[in-house]
Amino acid sequence: MKKFTLSFLFALFGTLIYAQEDIKTEILSYPDSTEMIIRNGRKLVLDRVLAGDHKKAMSAINFLKNETDKRYVIFYPAEELLLSLAVRNFPLFLYNAKNYEHLMEEKTKAVRVESILAELNEYLTVEMPFISEELEASKLAEKDKEIIRLYIRYYTNENTATLNKDIRNYQRANPDSDYNYFSSQLKRLSNAGRTNFLFGYGNEFLFGDIAEEFTNQIHFLNMELDVFINQLYLSMFIGGSISKVNSKDDLPVKSKELIHAKGEKASSLKYGAKIGRKIYSGNNMNLYPFLSFGGYEINSQSSEFKEKDSANPKNNLVSSFFTGVGAASDIVLKKWVSHSLYEPSALIFIRPEIGYDKLWSKKQYAGGSDFYFKLSIGFSLGAF
Repeated sequence: MKKFTLSFLFALFGTLIYAQEDIKTEILSYPDSTEMIIRNGRKLVLDRVLAGDHKKAMSAINFLKNETDKRYVIFYPAEELLLSLAVRNFPLFLYNAKNYEHLMEEKTKAVRVESILAELNEYLTVEMPFISEELEASKLAEKDKEIIRLYIRYYTNENTATLNKDIRNYQRANPDSDYNYFSSQLKRLSNAGRTNFLFGYGNEFLFGDIAEEFTNQIHFLNMELDVFINQLYLSMFIGGSISKVNSKDDLPVKSKELIHAKGEKASSLKYGAKIGRKIYSGNNMNLYPFLSFGGYEINSQSSEFKEKDSANPKNNLVSSFFTGVGAASDIVLKKWVSHSLYEPSALIFIRPEIGYDKLWSKKQYAGGSDFYFKLSIGFSLGAF
């Protein structure tokens, strides 16, 4: 009886194992021809492109598009554009650009596939100069060539500020172009913007009434946070003296019954904002003039005030509002360029700057002017 029971259990276990294997075989035997064709077809297209066999690559692309279910995504829009360049089929590129807004319409099914972009990008990095030569030798209309040129410049990470300007010029010159949506997307992607943080050292020279009372040459440190949006430059800054500042006379501290004695230590403080516009932009340097405005103060640092002034430590001697003009240039020392739309690029740069400010005040010793130059080092994140 015991032997029979064991035999029965082994037989039952074997039957279950066989049944599971049979079900597994049956599941795997279901044909999934469309998905298999898409997966293998994408690999074939890439292999033919990398081998330089553009004709066979194009034949494979046409087969996939014509012989598979139209509801399936075969190539994504970015892949469509790059493949059409890789096989030198410029009319296909123009078709994709013209219909860029609608390439994914009616696509309701997607296959999990391996990305071809890494190998395709590596191939195009080498081939793009030759592709550009073939484009120029083609018989396409000039406006059609130009939209392809603009995309190639975007793809090769050309200076984004210049590219964005050229795209806007193209749109103005071709208001009824079939590629309006595509060019608008290029313009959006080529918007240049970066945020900078800087720390600098400089010298300033005071003139006028303020220079008659206070030290007229001052060394200062400066911190600045600014942004570039395409050609526009916006900045906020603050800086203060690090050298000796003295007055020639005893002066009252504003809003307090205190006297700052001549010879006692004082300090300058300057803060404000700047707005400017780039007039030159290259790969490793840009140049921009700007307008500035803000406040300029000289404050007493006398040790006599420390205990008496703990509630309000600001010991202002003179203050004025200033407006000014200047120019600066950013010179790149090191750049890290991102090849992803979702990750910023970065750079380290130096910024020589020169400027002139007019100090506006009717109060004694507060008016005059300020000429300065400084050198800053900065770190930047953004798209450029």
